[in-house]
Amino acid sequence: MALVFVGTKPPQPPSLLEMVPPLYKFRSINESDFENCFTLKSLRESHVFFANMTTLNDPFEMGTYLNQVSDPETARNEFMNTDWSSSPIGRHLESLKKDVRREFLEMRWNDAEWREGFIEAWRKVDGFSDESKKFMSIFCASGTRDDGLLWAHYASGHRGIAIELDANADGVLRIARPVEYQEEFPIIDVLHDDAETKLRKGLLTKSRDWKYEQEFRALFPDLCEGLRHEVDPSVFVSISFGSKISDETREKVIEATRPLLSHVRFEQARLGKKTFSMTFESFSVTR
Repeated sequence: MALVFVGTKPPQPPSLLEMVPPLYKFRSINESDFENCFTLKSLRESHVFFANMTTLNDPFEMGTYLNQVSDPETARNEFMNTDWSSSPIGRHLESLKKDVRREFLEMRWNDAEWREGFIEAWRKVDGFSDESKKFMSIFCASGTRDDGLLWAHYASGHRGIAIELDANADGVLRIARPVEYQEEFPIIDVLHDDAETKLRKGLLTKSRDWKYEQEFRALFPDLCEGLRHEVDPSVFVSISFGSKISDETREKVIEATRPLLSHVRFEQARLGKKTFSMTFESFSVTR
């Protein structure tokens, strides 16, 4: 099934009144191979990575229904033109002449039980196949660095880093939008929803289970497995070190910021003494 965004106006960057807040990308550090560590390479070369939608860790990604028959006339046309050959009435229809066949289907359409059953079957079809997900790559970041689960899940159990990014300084990242969280799949009205609504429902909606992430997403149509996106060094604002980071790893991160990211400031996460919280202290380095 083709993406419902094809042929529609792409989402526009937010206006000056809709600036993207500071975003945080949580990353682990490959301590067994600092030279080829993906995170350190991104700092040395000033780039971010768009992952293909099929590689994300939520099996419900792009979980949505596509309502393709949102008005009675469209539903009727679908009913009259459906290929019924594999259905129980298929053989009977094949035995009828064309005009008689239409009369037969008209009679069935006017039967409330037949009509409602057909509409319900078409109203909620599978939204997106794994094949269709290959057509979209995504950059994910969080609107917070204070959640301990984010450090645990995406920064090697507090041994990694959180990179603060200014998405407004890059034309692609600037289209990042917040994810909405809800209990049920959204329903996309293929005929009547505009491009922004389709985008929000199809790609910016997740289960409430993920609400703690406070996720923002920038999207890019892409047929590849992933996409390296070079950004101006000014996109990188700060780096926060996890509370359990080793001295050696911290030093390798600092080295990776030379010379492109010499403006980046560093902060060290500290665990709360009496509460399940974190604070961040300025970490001074000699360049």
